[in-house]
Amino acid sequence: MNKTVSKQTIEKMLRKLSQPVHINYIASHLLRLELSEAKKVIETLIKDGVVEESEYANEYYQVKQK
Repeated sequence: MNKTVSKQTIEKMLRKLSQPVHINYIASHLLRLELSEAKKVIETLIKDGVVEESEYANEYYQVKQK
C-alpha cells in the first residue's frame, strides 16, 4: 500500500466507494492527495482486486463487486 496513505484513510475511502466516485473527488476529498498520487493508490487497489473502474463511466471507481 502507498506509504503516504494510512490504512484508516483507505478503509474510510472504501466505505464511500459503494457507489462509483470520480477520481477528482477521491483525490481531493477522500485521500487529500494530488491527482497523480491518488491514481497510484487506486491502481494499487485495482491490482489487489479491491477496487474496479465503473463500467458506465471513465475515471469513476467503486468497490469491486463480488
